[in-house]
Amino acid sequence: MFDPVPNVQADCHTLSESNVLTPPVKEALLRNGQTIFYIKKSTDNPKWFAIRATQKRGQKVADSLQALQDDSLDIYFPMLKHVMYSNEDFDNPTKKIVDVPVDPNLLFVRTTTDRMLYYLYDDLRPQIKGFTPYYNHCIVNSFGRNDLLVVPDVQLQSFRIIVESGNENIILNESISPDYLNGDRVVVTGGPFAGVHGVVVKYKHQKRVIVQLDGIGVYGTSYVPKDWLRKV
Repeated sequence: MFDPVPNVQADCHTLSESNVLTPPVKEALLRNGQTIFYIKKSTDNPKWFAIRATQKRGQKVADSLQALQDDSLDIYFPMLKHVMYSNEDFDNPTKKIVDVPVDPNLLFVRTTTDRMLYYLYDDLRPQIKGFTPYYNHCIVNSFGRNDLLVVPDVQLQSFRIIVESGNENIILNESISPDYLNGDRVVVTGGPFAGVHGVVVKYKHQKRVIVQLDGIGVYGTSYVPKDWLRKV
């Protein structure tokens, strides 16, 4: 039931202790003479869980979760603003801005561990096709399986700023040399990427700030002037 789903391998050295998730623990109780198993409740705070929607069902999974009207769920399906031009009039093409998924398989859910385990494993949970979690391949729990992947708040917020900047020159999960990830850790203090926390790199002859979502991918800003960078 708890077998890992293959996904991008994380750099285990970048994962923080906040990513460690207590494994689902089932306890037994007697009800009407029968043994009933349930998932032991925890008292943790909400956190961002990464979801790998199978077969490009990201939008459908997000819509299904929204339809549950569960106030304990915060759903984020990252979208880009993409400019398109119609070919109906060659001399005067019509400009149109449309929303395009960053990745049709990727979304994030902020909730408590209890609620996430309920929607993933409880026998009475709503059935949502494609609702599959990413796993933390750097952590093996006491069951010999990987924990659910948790994205730290600062990483998710930086990722959102980049995606929602409207800039077409951002880096979207491109292959970045590991050498580039050895730069200074900075926060962007000005411009459309203000608030992004990441690593400053030189990419395509420009100074950029890279955000690594552990186990998912690498994303980055467009050019950021030196005066807008502060070491942290």
